Amino acid sequence: MKKVAWLVLIVFCFLGGLLVFWGIKPPSRALFTKGLSCFEGGDYAGALSHWQEALIDQPDNPLLYYNIGNAYYRQEDYGNAQEFYRQDTPTGGIDTWRRYNLGNTLYRLGEQDQQSMMERFTEALECYRAVIIDDPTDLDAKINYEFIRDKLKQAENEQEGSPEKSEGESQDEEEQQE
Repeated sequence: MKKVAWLVLIVFCFLGGLLVFWGIKPPSRALFTKGLSCFEGGDYAGALSHWQEALIDQPDNPLLYYNIGNAYYRQEDYGNAQEFYRQDTPTGGIDTWRRYNLGNTLYRLGEQDQQSMMERFTEALECYRAVIIDDPTDLDAKINYEFIRDKLKQAENEQEGSPEKSEGESQDEEEQQE
């Protein structure tokens, strides 16, 4: 009987040591998994709830920040998505994905706010450029880079041309009045 008790104690200590070594806290792991289930089912608010609760126990987990950003993005809450994609945490191998999604988010924010569009598009280009440097085979990043670069050039041309058009339009109006 004593041998069984010692064996059980050794097994529990070993498993506990592994969990500490891996940095996985069982309640956080369960919350993370529940969040994934919600996200995959389209329940982004539920996913956010589970992941934000897990974040309390694991504030340095980059995957939680990334997934929370993804859930906000899917809800079209680009402001909050941007905040979570910008979190300065150890990357854990997801930095390229995080930057790619941040580029997408900045593009969406630029579309929503014409006053900050140029700045947002420029930041998005920087994100995609970094992704392309990390992975030159990433075709999506290359396509997005070219798309936003073209949108940025178009916006710059419109900005440069709009004052001239308004002056020209006012001259046309003066000539019509005469």
